[in-house]
Amino acid sequence: MLRIFNAITGLIIIVILFCGCAKNKPNRDYTYISLNPIKGWENGILLNFNLELSDTANIYAIYFTAQIKDNQDINSISGFPVDVCIMSPKGDKYYNSVILPLNVMQKKKIYHLSNGVIEIEWPYLKNIKNKESGIWKLTLKQTQSANIYKNIIGFGASCKVDK
Repeated sequence: MLRIFNAITGLIIIVILFCGCAKNKPNRDYTYISLNPIKGWENGILLNFNLELSDTANIYAIYFTAQIKDNQDINSISGFPVDVCIMSPKGDKYYNSVILPLNVMQKKKIYHLSNGVIEIEWPYLKNIKNKESGIWKLTLKQTQSANIYKNIIGFGASCKVDK
């Protein structure tokens, strides 16, 4: 009886430790890219996302999310500048440069800290009236020294119906 109790107790402890150490993927409705946990978003790596916008009747919003290691390095960074290229299903390209700020309000849906990782969600474009049904391709590229991107260990993009 004692052996069974010890086995069950040991199993419960292992499950708790495993769950506590597992990294959570941000916002489950995102297309997500895991990056190198040591080197982060390395120079020259493009982040490519495919977003399905099949409904031309709804108004959409595009969001980005990132998992960022919370350490001393990010205290000196106000945000991450990125170039964004959007390609329509017909092949038309649109370009934009944005800064994804680190000083966002700490709301539950926007900013989350877990296991030494910050999770931030940024609205990128809102009030999008889709005129082309199909797969829209987004590509993100670093615009500065790769050193400031080394703490980004995951990145995601999502297209949601704008409410």
